[in-house]
Amino acid sequence: MSNFVLDDIVIGWFNSFAQQSVLFDKIVMQLLFLNTVRLLPLAACFVLLWFSDTGRHARRWILGEALAGGALALLVSRLIQNFGPERLRPLHAEHINFVIPFGGHESVLKGWSSFPSDTSALTFALVFGIYRASKPWGIVCFVWSVVIVGLPRIYAGYHYPSDIIAGALVGIAATAIVGWASTAITFRDRFTGGFRLPAGLGYAFLFVVLYEIVTMFNDVRIASRGLAEYLVAGG
Repeated sequence: MSNFVLDDIVIGWFNSFAQQSVLFDKIVMQLLFLNTVRLLPLAACFVLLWFSDTGRHARRWILGEALAGGALALLVSRLIQNFGPERLRPLHAEHINFVIPFGGHESVLKGWSSFPSDTSALTFALVFGIYRASKPWGIVCFVWSVVIVGLPRIYAGYHYPSDIIAGALVGIAATAIVGWASTAITFRDRFTGGFRLPAGLGYAFLFVVLYEIVTMFNDVRIASRGLAEYLVAGG
C-alpha cells in the first residue's frame, strides 16, 4: 500500500523530536503506552455514565451500542489489516529513515500491517458512544483519545496519521451503524419489553468487555492474526 505525501511530512516532523530528550521519549514510549493510562480512563468514564441516574435506561442502551460498535470496529479493522494490502509501519519503512525514540524497539509490530489503526478504531467507537450518552464527557474523551492514544503512536512510528484517522472513522461508523440497526430492526423495543440479563450476570459481562477493551483485545488480536496466516497459507 502506497503512502500519502502528507503522511510522510507529518511523520518527518514528529520524528524530528525523537532522541532529543531521554525524559520526553521515555514518557511517550513507556508511560503513554500503558493501558492504564491510555484506555482505563475511558473505561472509567464509561462506568460513570453507566451508573448515572439521569436517563439511566436510554443511556445504558447507547453505551451498549458503543460496546457492540467497538467489537464491530475491531473486527473490521483486523480484517483490513490481515487481508488488505500490507502497509509497513513508519519505523520499518526504509524510505523514511525513521529515528526510533529512546525506549523504542525496531522489532515492535514487525510484520503487522499498519492500516488502519485497530487501537484507534476501538477507542473512537467507544468515545462516540460516550459522546452520544454525554456530550461534555464525550468531548473530554475525544481530546484524550487524540492526544494520549493517537499522537504517541505517530511519534513512536507505529502508525501514519492516515492510519489513525481511518481507524477513528471505522470506529465512529461502526457505532453509528449499530445504533441505526438497533432502531431499524426494533431490537430496543424487544429488549425493553422482554428479555433482561440478571443484574449480577450483566455486570460480570460488562466487566469482561471493559477488561478486553482496556487490554485492547490482545488475545483476540493475536489469535485472529494466527488464523489469518493459517488461511493465507492454505490451511
